[in-house]
Amino acid sequence: MHTDPTDLLFHSERMETKRLLVQLSIIVLGMLSFSVDCIDRTYFPSSFLFGTATSSFQEDIELMESIGVNAYRFSISWSRILPRGRLGGTNSLGIAFYNRLINALLLKGIKPFATLNHYDIPQELEVGYGGWLNPQLQEEFGEFADICFREFGDRVKYWTTFNEPNIVVTYGYRIGSYPPNRCSRGFEDCWSGNSSTEPYVAAHHIILAHATAVETYRSKYQIKQEGAIGIAMSTTWFLDPIIRGDYPSEMRQILGSRLPKFSGSDKRKLQSKLDFIGINHYTSLYVKDCPKCGAVGPKGDALVLTTGDRDGVPIGKKTAMTDMFVVPRGMEKIVMYTKQRYENISMFITENGYPQKSDHRTPLKILLNDKERVEYLQTYLTSLHRAMRQGADVRGYFIWSLMDNFEWLSGYSLRFGFYHVDYETQVRTPKLSATWYQEFLDNSKLLINELLPKFSTSEKEKLRNKLDFIGINHYSSLYVKDCKFTACDVVGPLLAGFAAPVRDKKGVPIGKPLPCIQGQIHARTNSWAFAYKAKFITSADLSPFPLTSGL
Repeated sequence: MHTDPTDLLFHSERMETKRLLVQLSIIVLGMLSFSVDCIDRTYFPSSFLFGTATSSFQEDIELMESIGVNAYRFSISWSRILPRGRLGGTNSLGIAFYNRLINALLLKGIKPFATLNHYDIPQELEVGYGGWLNPQLQEEFGEFADICFREFGDRVKYWTTFNEPNIVVTYGYRIGSYPPNRCSRGFEDCWSGNSSTEPYVAAHHIILAHATAVETYRSKYQIKQEGAIGIAMSTTWFLDPIIRGDYPSEMRQILGSRLPKFSGSDKRKLQSKLDFIGINHYTSLYVKDCPKCGAVGPKGDALVLTTGDRDGVPIGKKTAMTDMFVVPRGMEKIVMYTKQRYENISMFITENGYPQKSDHRTPLKILLNDKERVEYLQTYLTSLHRAMRQGADVRGYFIWSLMDNFEWLSGYSLRFGFYHVDYETQVRTPKLSATWYQEFLDNSKLLINELLPKFSTSEKEKLRNKLDFIGINHYSSLYVKDCKFTACDVVGPLLAGFAAPVRDKKGVPIGKPLPCIQGQIHARTNSWAFAYKAKFITSADLSPFPLTSGL
């Protein structure tokens, strides 16, 4: 992959299945066949408008372009591509829809960042196989992924296999509040399930399905398509097997026979099956030791309790969402933890956002003046930048979300968007945060105090117009290669641009070799990079990241 050295993803996000279904924050790509028994339109509020996203994605892409994002995160509905699974045939209309979406994004200079699964599976696979409790779904998912790579991979260069699979197994197979609504007695009103074992069985099969998809991508498509593949989540329950080949030792010790085991071939299939980790981060909580919690399933098995206060003092400012507090330092901590535990693998912040409380009594003027969201984003981005300055390999940042949407179990009561949506008319109106983010990406009016040393007024006066001429030292030229997903052996501004100097392209030297030391080439190229990016890096009105931009 060869890109501008200043490129890093600032993204625009929308998951087709995110926070319940359709009318998603960025562009909801239509209604899904959810993997629960007989969910149909009667489950939705009478005011819910179906098809609004699929019919208006062109207009919503215009909103993305107006803000200035250059990447867009969306999910591809398994049910839209293979409504009845791999033996039931491919839906050509579904493929055509995603082609239109991807092409429309690229036409506006917005990079598609595709997720293969965000909770939904075809209903027929839930009924016929029992969903993720059946190992057969590994091959079903592998076939679905293969089709997506083949049909869209010439244009989609960033793939995420699963978004938050820990949520699927915890809320779908332990608590029972999400599809397929399975749990033991004492949780939700589930028709069946075992909260003590099923979450681990489902997670095991999802982990192996991820490995199946990645193996297909690496063996058939990656070299030719020059893309990258990862997973969006940040728990060692899933990441340790995917990166290290087995569950954390603490899990194996506590769960014993309840935790499925990987075979030798499974472990070989799993190891190093990531190009990047996507981190979804909104808040932080305190953790309290609780060896006798007694709760059934993953939360109780962890032998800890989470709490939003310590000695009665909240961990941060409360938000409109239960157990969500404003704790900016948590962003730096989770990124640095991931850096240290997984040898600084490349990372994307795949979700980060702030909820507003909303009901029919909330005046529009208040909803549009979302100063709290602006403050939240400023402080969390600053915290992220601190982690980057400590060497964390962060490649991009997605905000949840472009526009207000139907937020899973919270419905219309919470608003996360840059754009206010009138749910009756579907009119989008920019909030204060939309203007702020546009200015942030333009590098025109923002000042992040920690970013660079600041010149005093007297220093600026001393510096101004202190040149009669510029001397240019030039000896040679090099290609610049993107190193987002490979190790960079340079430091300073060039590394900040995620680029590395190379002498040849596809084995062909850029010119006749001259005797010199590689380190000297790097030093000169670093100087070049600093000059090349001077307008970006040395401006006092600076954005803190050489990232790509998005929602």
